[in-house]
Order: sequence, then structure tokens, then C-alpha cells
Amino acid sequence: MPFGIAKVNILLHGLFFMRQSGDNLEVLAPNVPGHHFIGGVRGTRQELSGTQDLTGTQAQNGLGLVGKVGAGLGAPSLSDVDGGIMQFPLSAVSAFKPVNGPQFLGSILLPWPIKFSSLRTDKIATTFRTVPASSIGKTIVQNALSKERDSLGVVTLLQYNLPPADTRKDASQLNIHFYLQPRNPHNIRDVNQDLDAAANCFVNPSGFDLQLIDDGQDDTPAQATGNLVFGTTVEDERSVDEEFLHSPDIALICKNDPVPVLPPPQTGPQPNVSPANCPTFFVG
Repeated sequence: MPFGIAKVNILLHGLFFMRQSGDNLEVLAPNVPGHHFIGGVRGTRQELSGTQDLTGTQAQNGLGLVGKVGAGLGAPSLSDVDGGIMQFPLSAVSAFKPVNGPQFLGSILLPWPIKFSSLRTDKIATTFRTVPASSIGKTIVQNALSKERDSLGVVTLLQYNLPPADTRKDASQLNIHFYLQPRNPHNIRDVNQDLDAAANCFVNPSGFDLQLIDDGQDDTPAQATGNLVFGTTVEDERSVDEEFLHSPDIALICKNDPVPVLPPPQTGPQPNVSPANCPTFFVG
């Protein structure tokens, strides 16, 4: 364990589904074509499969994450989920299919966090334009507004403490990332195809009817800014396609991915990151 680490942020990037599992939070990675399931600390991230169990005092990464229950802050509640995170009820899709089935690449099991936060946010009205017939889209917007949020985010931050024995006077912070994203930039049509694929995770796939308006007008990217309150940097908020341009570990994972050919003067991938692009959902 790195010396002096007292707090840990888990950052989720991409098309994950979150749900409550007892006193824990389970993060499910749908099997979406062309997407990588990646996790780790920046610089040493790896492609993942199966269940990443980060509960308990001797979790796979050697950390003993202290969540809400362990910190004596009460029981898990759906009201803990920030309104900037896309949320809809499980009843809309009946149930999840088995996590060990072909619909999933893997999962992450975590203690219920001390705090849920949504980063890299942008206005619902301009960056989450759903087709009028989408009941899930309407539910997501209603949930956000009921929690006094007019913006949705593309990065979900889960905040934890470490056990008191691990707290040092010079305590700092560790940020661990998980991604379910493609390396290639996505337009709205690509995102809608991904949402269709993710619907196969549910017993009632037609219940997950989220589709975005595809009128040839891609959303304006939400800029990565970093957040001093949570100790995140611009780099911490980048997507896989953005990180590919800057980070050798992501470039190695994605080395065999096709590179899109763009007209001059563009010479490389053009990331388009908005609250409508590979979002993370809470189901419950």
C-alpha cells in the first residue's frame, strides 16, 4: 500500500450499470462490441475480466476500503446516489440476467461508498437529447430534477476512506479508474448501437429503450477540468480515447484497435465526450 494514503476515489468511466447488493455496490460491465473493460491506477492500467472484488480488508488490490457502513454513517440508501448520475428503477427492465452470462464482460464489487459524485457534467437540455418515446430517458431526467440537478456527468466518483490504522499525518489520496469504453471516438449513432447492445443485460431488453436524437448534430464535449474538492486532475477525467493520446498503458491495451481516418487538417482521433456518450447508470 502506498505510504500516506488515507482516502481512495474509485472513478467509473463508460457504460457500466450500478446496483445495490446488500451493503455493497456492484458495478456491472456489459458486453458491448468494441469496448474495453479496463482498471487500475493511471500508468499501470490493465484489461480486466471476471469479478474484481474490492470488499473486505484484504481485497485484491491490498486496500481495505471503508464505505458508508464501515464508517458508521448508516445504511445504504438510493438517496445517496447523486442526481447527476443517470438512474432508473429495476422494475423498468424486470431484472438483470446472470452476471456470469455472455451479456457481461465482468463486474466490480465495492463497499457502498461514503459519497457518490458526478464529474465532468453538462446541461441536460443540450447534451442529453433523448428521443421523445424513451421512457428511460424521461425517468433519468425526472430523477435528476427531483434531486435538484440540471446537469448529468460522464464520470462517476465513489469516495472511500481507509482504515484508521492506515491513516498517516501526511495523508494523501489514491485514484483508481475503471473503464468500459471504446478507444475510437463515438458519434450519436455509435452510442445508440451501444445502448441497444447493453439492453441485452436485462430480462426485459425492450424496457431499456434509451436512444438519443440522431440528427447529425453530435453533442458539444463536456470538458475535463479536474476537481480540487475530490482531488482529481484533468487526466483523471479523461476517457479511453483521450487517454490513448497521452498514456502508454492505454495505448498498449488499444494498440490493435482500428484508427479512424479523418479529413485534413485532423490527424488523429477526435474525442467527443458528453453526458450522452457511454454514460454510467444506477439501476434501482
